[in-house]
Amino acid sequence: MINFKKAYRSLKVICLIISIEVLFNCNAYSKYGLRLPLGDSDDTLGRVKLTELIQVSERHLRDEIVKRKHAHIQKVISFMERFVAHDFDRLYETFDSEIKTSVDKGEYKKLLEELFFIYKNLSPKAKEVLKVATVFHDIGAIKTSRDWTHNEIGAKRVKDILKRSGYAEEFIEKVSKVILYHGFYANMGVDYLPEGFSGLTEDEKEILLFLGIFDGSARARGNRLVPWKIKKLKGLKDTEIEGFLKKRDFYKYRFQNLLSPVVFTEPDQSSKDLEEVIKILNNRGYLTDSFIDLWNSHIRVYVFALFQAIGKVSYEDFVKLIKIISDTALVFKELYPELDELIIDTDLDFMGIEDDKKREPYINYMKTILASMPDDINIDLIRADLRENNYTKVLGLPVHLELDGNRIIIDLEALGRQCNLYYQKIFVFLAEQEELPTPANPADILLLFGNDDIRTIEEAAKIYREGRVKNIVVSGFKGSLTDDLIRHAQEAGYVLDGASEAAIMKQILIAKGVSADEIIMEDKSTNTPDNVDKTKALLEAMGIEHKTMILMQKPLQQRRARLTFERTFEREIATNEIKFISYAAYVPDAVSISSEQLTSNIQLVIAEFRKFEEYGPRGKNHMKAAIIPEEIKEAYAYLSEIEALQSSKETIDEQRQAEKVTASQL
Repeated sequence: MINFKKAYRSLKVICLIISIEVLFNCNAYSKYGLRLPLGDSDDTLGRVKLTELIQVSERHLRDEIVKRKHAHIQKVISFMERFVAHDFDRLYETFDSEIKTSVDKGEYKKLLEELFFIYKNLSPKAKEVLKVATVFHDIGAIKTSRDWTHNEIGAKRVKDILKRSGYAEEFIEKVSKVILYHGFYANMGVDYLPEGFSGLTEDEKEILLFLGIFDGSARARGNRLVPWKIKKLKGLKDTEIEGFLKKRDFYKYRFQNLLSPVVFTEPDQSSKDLEEVIKILNNRGYLTDSFIDLWNSHIRVYVFALFQAIGKVSYEDFVKLIKIISDTALVFKELYPELDELIIDTDLDFMGIEDDKKREPYINYMKTILASMPDDINIDLIRADLRENNYTKVLGLPVHLELDGNRIIIDLEALGRQCNLYYQKIFVFLAEQEELPTPANPADILLLFGNDDIRTIEEAAKIYREGRVKNIVVSGFKGSLTDDLIRHAQEAGYVLDGASEAAIMKQILIAKGVSADEIIMEDKSTNTPDNVDKTKALLEAMGIEHKTMILMQKPLQQRRARLTFERTFEREIATNEIKFISYAAYVPDAVSISSEQLTSNIQLVIAEFRKFEEYGPRGKNHMKAAIIPEEIKEAYAYLSEIEALQSSKETIDEQRQAEKVTASQL
């Protein structure tokens, strides 16, 4: 019996120590031979000896290889060894407890037996190719490259390694080819074109099947190679891909895989997704000969991680993105007819971002802009938009073509930075926070106007507990947000019996430690100007000192509340009779909030800027004129453009719905 533990330790060393810079520049070679046995009790392979491997410190090489690949490679090799040793019970134990509950052990072992039968019938040379390719399949995953380029880098690197080790040219070519296509089954239709795969021999396709199985066993969250995924991979190898290629509709696989890559999808879901996408493409007349030709044999797509990231975008929005990519590619091919193959890329590697919060601004913006685009996208619209924007933006998405590499870049990183910057600038502008008074010199009054944001009320209570204010005035009768205030308060665990917004806020303040005797209620006002006017009248009628006041409202309405306050107390402010501080409870964070919250906040922003005009001196004159800096105007114009696209889309949708109703009545 072959000593697998010893071999496994040796293999780990190889996978951890290779880096591209050291490989091509280091002159210190070692002469130790490394044996990589992959035989089993019935079929002992000849041992493969790799010589003249680079001898460098493991510590240095760890700095060169993508960190997350270390553990992955070790797990892949472990799975491979156990599979070849027919140790299926131990493979089953690599599932975590959650996965085990959904995996029938008998079915799992039966599928592995079927695979093992195929493996047993591989030629000795094919087994050697599989062994070496499995060990080195991710050697291209270095920090100086993108994750999706590691196939090509690895295919080139392994040639040098094996050449230095004295392997035959034919063997080297096979290993290199397998590494080049090693993710084909799991990611087919994404970063591969079909021509190369069609040229592979049967044994090379079988080697790829096993490498796909081994590779798929070691995902970031552990072994996820459940039975249906094994069936899917085996089905791709046996029939499905060849069938699509023969019928000249490989593009269908591309869309299916962009929607639901094998390693992430649920059983039978991707076929349902595909049916919906193809149906929409047909209904909109997108499936032209040029469109199909592009997706069959010209476009390579390195944005599959983006599609995983945005996840639950609607079929309609997914189709719009497919159309934009396609027509943008066609336009660039018109400009540069010498380009045969076009690579669609993003300037952001989503797979390399482990923190979901860091993905949020890019994902939020992509969802927003897709939802805002008209459904009837056509090549003329895209051609005109690209031309108008000097080929740097298409329907809101920043793009550019890199002739060196034939890459069309959808620059999501720049787009994300831009949208996040715009959102955050406006949030900070609207939710202004001036310096609070100290406990040694507290304000007389904190004015808290009616709103549905519990955090605002709780922050007011915190300011009181810190001794920064003596009394709190709660203002508000009933309005459009009263029901939301009640619901949010109940969800937060507050017991309510108040009829007005002021009464509800008072109850929450008391629950958070504010003395009932130091809460003043104004429960007649129904809007912001009313809040200010009635509060002023109440304070004067009660003779309550209010030389210093803190003003608090829902954050994105804070500036408008301040301007309304300044209009009502204009004389007192001018004569220094009162001093007031505008303080929002918090400033929304464009990075960490959810896409739903971001959408809601954008709507509030749009509404607030319109109210600056409606309630300002040129309108109802309820508030002082808003002085808006140029950079905020620019940010607002950007958001307004998105809203205009959204409104246009909604109008078209309403017209279509009306046409359907009319047609059904005829």
